[in-house]
Amino acid sequence: MTYAPGCNDLESTCGDIRSPIHTSPQQSCSEPTVSIWSSTSAPTRVNTRAQSAGTVTPRASSRSNLSGPPTNLEEVARQDVRWSTRKCALGAEQAEVTINVAGNGEESSSILPMLERHRESAPEASYVGVKTVHQERLDDLMAAGLMPVDTQRMYLKIDVQGYEKSVLTGASDLLRSPRLVGLQMELSFVPLYEGEMTWREGLNLVTDQGFVIKAIQPGFTDPATQQMLQADVLAFRD
Repeated sequence: MTYAPGCNDLESTCGDIRSPIHTSPQQSCSEPTVSIWSSTSAPTRVNTRAQSAGTVTPRASSRSNLSGPPTNLEEVARQDVRWSTRKCALGAEQAEVTINVAGNGEESSSILPMLERHRESAPEASYVGVKTVHQERLDDLMAAGLMPVDTQRMYLKIDVQGYEKSVLTGASDLLRSPRLVGLQMELSFVPLYEGEMTWREGLNLVTDQGFVIKAIQPGFTDPATQQMLQADVLAFRD
């Protein structure tokens, strides 16, 4: 998970998404981004400049699921005093969980089993191993002060390869909080991971919490059929 300097300063390379985040008029660029990833890959580009004169630039912190030696994410974060990292999984409860490591640089790694439809569209994403990691709840981390949140306005980005519902279940307090003004998460139009919520369930979950869908960002597309299999949903409170 990443708590990044500014919402439109982040470019994601996880979950087969490789395009910049598009912001909304309702989203201030001085709002920090809490971004949750299923790998330790670092963003391709992180712009850490101050947003504007007189703006207090938010701190940054990161969470990723995979444990092991220092990664690109940690190396990039060390170059920015506003960005800290923490290795853990996020879910509905505290537990030791097993994450499946994908062969495409860990980008498609997930706690959930991968379905054949995903492997057919991206054979290089097939699982090549497993790791045991500690899972925490986002609400617990924030309540314990382990998230360096220093603002009343936050933007949450989730890219966890089908595990979104579990992450959000563990962040129910944050979802209800007016401090969370924006939410971005990846949804699948066809099942790619066993047990993931459908895109309709995802949209209902977002709107039931008072968010309004503002944009859809294209994502993972089957190279053979050009069918879009995943996209990011960007939602904001009015």
